[in-house]
Order: sequence, then C-alpha cells, then structure tokens
Amino acid sequence: MKRLMYLNFLILALVIESCSSDDDSSSDNGGSEIPDTLVSGELFGEPFTGNGSSAYVIETFDEERLSVFLSSEDVGCETNQFSEAYTITISGPRTEGSTNDVFVSFSDPNSEDFITVGSGIDYEIISITQTEIEAKIRVNSSDGKNNLEGKFTAPICSDDEG
Repeated sequence: MKRLMYLNFLILALVIESCSSDDDSSSDNGGSEIPDTLVSGELFGEPFTGNGSSAYVIETFDEERLSVFLSSEDVGCETNQFSEAYTITISGPRTEGSTNDVFVSFSDPNSEDFITVGSGIDYEIISITQTEIEAKIRVNSSDGKNNLEGKFTAPICSDDEG
C-alpha cells in the first residue's frame, strides 16, 4: 500500500512538472520577452527614449554592483553621473543573466520629484566587459506614469571620467 501511495505521488509530481514546463516558451531574443528595440517608455507621463548612458561599478560589502544612468540626451562618460541629464538610474549586480535584485529610479526632469521601483522588474545583463554593459529591461511604476522597456548598451566609466 505504501508503494502504491508513493508511486501515485511520484506520478502526480511528474505530471505537474511536465505541465508547468510546457508553459515555458522562449522567444527569438534569448528566451526573454523584452524586445531588442532601443530602450524607451514614459518618464512622468512624457515619452522617453534612451539616447545616452553611462555605468559605474559600485563596491558593496559582498559584491560588485553596477549603477547605470540613462538619458534622453546623447551623453556618456564625459557627463557627470549626477547630472540632471540622467533621468533614469538602474542599480543591480554586476553579473550576466537575469535577476530581480534590481532597483530603478525615475527622476522628473521638470521638478525634484522621483519614484523608485524595487519589484516586478525584468532585467537581464546580456553581456558585460570591463568597458561596456549590454542589457534589457522592463519596468513599470505603480503610478502608471513611468515605464521602460527595451535594450541598451552603456559604457562602464571610471570615477575619473565624469
């Protein structure tokens, strides 16, 4: 009787596992549903396209993290990371792959208002070198006025550069 119960439990577990893996569909862009188009969205209700970017390595107690700064302006390492040109900041681990250990801050370019999102973010670092990061992101703020989706490439800057 115990063997029959164990066998039924094992079959049920296999059926559940096989059903759930049928739902895992991958798209043409590496399994991610985030499009390969240039990162864009809305920033405090206004259209935003990521035309400029820079990234900095941040040392924490137990890991290296990257802070990526996105701008609608054509800027890079020559522009200080605290410049008002950078309106979106992404902070996450400095490792390739998908993670949910990421925070995104949207700053209103017309005021001192900002909103930070720390959950429900799809973020994938496609590649990372000593000088550049290529990543995809999808994020929506709870107020519905800020969202971002797409792919970006950012130079990794040194503190001496901006």
